[in-house]
Parts: sequence; C-alpha cells; structure tokens
Amino acid sequence: MKVFDLQRFLKEKRYTQKELAGLLSCTQPYLSAVLAGKKRFSEDRLKLIQSYFGNIDSYITEVEDTPNKTSPSPNKYNQGEEVIINRNILDLLQTQSEAILSQQRTMEKMIDEKMIQSETMLSQQRTIENMVAKKTNVQEDENVGCAGVSGSDLGK
Repeated sequence: MKVFDLQRFLKEKRYTQKELAGLLSCTQPYLSAVLAGKKRFSEDRLKLIQSYFGNIDSYITEVEDTPNKTSPSPNKYNQGEEVIINRNILDLLQTQSEAILSQQRTMEKMIDEKMIQSETMLSQQRTIENMVAKKTNVQEDENVGCAGVSGSDLGK
C-alpha cells in the first residue's frame, strides 16, 4: 500500500492544512485524519496533488497492509467520509446554487417593494380617513350670493 507523508509535504511546501484542503476540494478535518493515520489518500487524490506540485514520489512510501486494519469498501460511505465529486458536477452545483441565491434575492426585493406599496396604500387610506373625519359641514350663508360670470356687471 502507498502511504503519502503529508506532514513532511506540508512542511516542505509551506502549506497549511486549510490551504491544501482548499486546493484539493476536501475538508481540513479530512487532512487531519490523514495526518493521524485514520484515513489515506486515494490514487485519484495523489494524482491531483501531483498535477499541482509535480513529482511527489519522494513523499510516497510503500508499506505492507496490516491485517488488523480493514479498509473501507469503495461502495459504502460512512457518515463524514469524503466523497470525490467530478469537477463538472461541482461546477454545475455551484452554478445552480448561485442561480437559486439570485432568485432568492429577487424574491426578497419583490417582497420589499410590495411591502412599500402596501405601506403607501395604508398611508393614503389613513390620510383619506383623516380628511373625512375632519370634514366640516359648510352651509351656505343667506347673505352670500354668486358672482356673475358673464362679465356684464364689470362696468358698474
């Protein structure tokens, strides 16, 4: 079995677990488990590391499998176990996630606009109600007359 000396690799390449995890699209706790010997890098993961850093043979040693350690079945996943996702699928998921977030923002703006419209309508309704409440009955005084609009009385 191939074992990758992650601790030496990180030290010599001056990478943190977090930085390498970001580069390899995995989690920092996964790298911590690799460092602790609880997990191993897959061949695909080693190829990915090699694609970024060139020849990594000096960090790989061949060791015999210990019979007490059972390796997990490749078709069974335990909770918290890393699953490798194809880059195209990951890109598609990210694009869909961004589209959903954009739609959510649009919906929030629409809701805000509707609330503003509702508040405006309520304000207008209150204004009308206040005007009706303050309405005074104006009665025509007996001495009040209408001015002539024909203009015939202008010369008087």
